[in-house]
Amino acid sequence: PDQVGRDHGTAKIDAWLITSAATNAQYFASEALVDALLGRLTNGLAQYAFLHFAEADYNGHFFGWGSENYRYAVQHVDHQLGRILAAIDQSPALSRSLAIVLTADHGGRDFGHGNPLDPWEYQIPMFLWGAGLPGDTDLYELFTNRAYPGTNRLLYTASPMPLWNGDTGNLALALL
Repeated sequence: PDQVGRDHGTAKIDAWLITSAATNAQYFASEALVDALLGRLTNGLAQYAFLHFAEADYNGHFFGWGSENYRYAVQHVDHQLGRILAAIDQSPALSRSLAIVLTADHGGRDFGHGNPLDPWEYQIPMFLWGAGLPGDTDLYELFTNRAYPGTNRLLYTASPMPLWNGDTGNLALALL
């Protein structure tokens, strides 16, 4: 039920899965997420999916961004993304209709991400992949209402604004 005062019913999310670091240590939580996603994709049950791979974030905070643990976590998540792409490649239906919007929630340096002046902490990757989308294209070439910030951290009042990870929700909605 809604927790904000008005109840619009319970059928808002078809499926959800939260993995636990307690049972997955600092790695491998994403395997269960991808297993569940692939089952839903191959059975035609997923129209929209949101996945948050937490391993890199967890390992960045506890062992440091750039640490061996962090690099291994990123490598593991990369493998999970490869599993998703392989499933798409093997399915003509998915290859024709599926899109992936991939980004991070933040960057980091050492053990944190609280310095608003450090590009390692506020610059993050954003990728867009899918049928009918041009490959090997800078997103700033596709979104002419956004400006590449270079190494500058722009204010939220900048015009034009850079791409923000918050733009991914609107992008996903437009793709739907």
